[in-house]
Amino acid sequence: MLPDESDPRHGTNAGHRAHYESNGDKTPCDPCRAAHAEYKRQLWRRKYAMRVSDLYVPSIGTTRRIRALQAIGWRLSDIDQALGHGDGRKGGPNYAHNLTRQDRIHASTAAKVARVYEQMSMTPGPSARTRSIAKKRKWAPPLAWNNIDDPNEKPTGMVTVKAARRPHDELDLTVVERLLEGQKVPQTTNAERKEAMRRWLAMGNSERSLCKALGWKDGRYLPRDEDAA
Repeated sequence: MLPDESDPRHGTNAGHRAHYESNGDKTPCDPCRAAHAEYKRQLWRRKYAMRVSDLYVPSIGTTRRIRALQAIGWRLSDIDQALGHGDGRKGGPNYAHNLTRQDRIHASTAAKVARVYEQMSMTPGPSARTRSIAKKRKWAPPLAWNNIDDPNEKPTGMVTVKAARRPHDELDLTVVERLLEGQKVPQTTNAERKEAMRRWLAMGNSERSLCKALGWKDGRYLPRDEDAA
């Protein structure tokens, strides 16, 4: 009898499947038959609770949603964090990226991505680099889709959503602190760069060292006399 009682799959749904493998006996034992029956009951309950006929659905809508969020500047790490995976830092679990590589995904996962998409799709993300990559790869943004789950639909207009430009004199001290830590913050204002440079020089550092760390042009953000007054 395969699998027999020495097989760890004995008495499980996996054991039931093993009975029908090439080296199986095609006659499930009573414990494996009972485990399979319970599995089918649990499967039916989950489908009933989710009001679906299939626990797995095509991933096309999910992939389109993730790509659409990238098209407006949301990084995969941002999407991962919104889905409850990782802390938003680069090099995280790559959960959203892995979803785009599947043909079918669990219905509950598709529903979770759809909820996150609704929350994020009308707000531009922080990454100009992600928007640029998406544009090169022709990933359609949210406004280009009418029925994003329809496999036969083509995006229309390829409408792009640009991040809102901040006033040059806007000053966010949190951004300044991040610049002083050497972080390259997207869409920093002139006021924030000048304030970061002023503080950097006040600490006894050289202008060139901060410019080199952040990729700034030398001399552009040196504080003027009226700024110091």
